[in-house]
Amino acid sequence: MPFVELAVFPQAHTAEQRARLHDFLTMPVVEVMSSNPITCAPTNLVVEAAGTMALHEVPFSVAGVAMRNRGCACLVPPAQVTRLPVVKDGNVVGIITRGDVLQTMIWQMLVSDEAGE
Repeated sequence: MPFVELAVFPQAHTAEQRARLHDFLTMPVVEVMSSNPITCAPTNLVVEAAGTMALHEVPFSVAGVAMRNRGCACLVPPAQVTRLPVVKDGNVVGIITRGDVLQTMIWQMLVSDEAGE
């Protein structure tokens, strides 16, 4: 895994930094995942999903907390929700991202312009 570590974080030069990075990258996903994610339904409107993403901020990084729990002092800033799992009948059926919303909005604007609307 050294290649992956250096490719992901090339600035990790010291042995201590590489050791911490290795510890982080070899953690089980369950230690860093969001266990109660904000979701939407396939029937939600795009504007509702976009609004949900805009209104929610993750106050801390789960990965940052996991690193602190392992004795690493790290400051991880808040992050905006940029993707939502799409859930139907308790099953994840897809994901919508902020990029999906922007790409579709731009596409719709381009199609409208070409149609002369």
